[in-house]
Amino acid sequence: MIEKLMEILEQDQIIVFRLVLMNRDGPIETADRLPTIPCHNCYSISKAVTATAFGILEDESRLSQEDSLERFFDLRGYNRDAWRQVKVKHLLTHIMGIEKGCLFEADRYGIPSNDWVDWVLRQPLRYKPGEHYAYSNSTFYLLSVIVERTAGCTLLDFVRRNLFDPMGIRDYAWETCPQGHTMGATGLYLSTEDLARFCRLYLCEGIWEGKRLLGKAWCGRVHAGPEGSYYGGFTVGKGGRYSVGGAYQQFGIIAPDKGVVLAGHSFVESDEEKYAAVRNAFVDSLPDA
Repeated sequence: MIEKLMEILEQDQIIVFRLVLMNRDGPIETADRLPTIPCHNCYSISKAVTATAFGILEDESRLSQEDSLERFFDLRGYNRDAWRQVKVKHLLTHIMGIEKGCLFEADRYGIPSNDWVDWVLRQPLRYKPGEHYAYSNSTFYLLSVIVERTAGCTLLDFVRRNLFDPMGIRDYAWETCPQGHTMGATGLYLSTEDLARFCRLYLCEGIWEGKRLLGKAWCGRVHAGPEGSYYGGFTVGKGGRYSVGGAYQQFGIIAPDKGVVLAGHSFVESDEEKYAAVRNAFVDSLPDA
């Protein structure tokens, strides 16, 4: 099945390194186009992994969507009245009040400070939380620091213990800021198989090989909104499907109606809409679960 998809992509000269198709029981098919390193940058798919860490801590009653940033950051010296209104739920949905996004590759390496938390908190909040959507890496970077300060270890260490080790994920890396905080918003390197495993965990509603790793309520929340809505790194699609995605068209599709996940690492600078349409049509063609 998946080889047919790869053939279509090759005809359209869409560069895909690897595709992996899994169902609830595990791998079905893998297709390689180019020999590459085992792990690739997942870019903004990293956000979904960061949000998953929050979901674990929320299930343990250690964090809440309603927590104010004032619980985690000393806001003295900043615009305290504005920042104390920002809650974790605003970070998860990119509506904390900044006018435009930041901490992208184009700007974060030129920041005139090694303290990125300080730099983010000095950004003006032009809007009240909830009023304005601005996709940003700064939101999930702050969420990473919140996880760290709640768990007592870096986001990567928390994810390692609570997700990667139980799932048998062994090869990975995650970018850090100059002060050692896990980037959270981007920079997570995984193999395509392990990306598919992460998606499969959601397909199985948080259960991995008979053991619950994520709360069922959390797994349902990430795709509870209307088609096109975004929550915690996940985008809701049609027919109950939802997905994760990153720059240059890294992707993972979770299709409960088909009982499968499809994951891929790519390098697509153009024809993104065509690529998305082709892979979604492939999932449509699969038999229903």
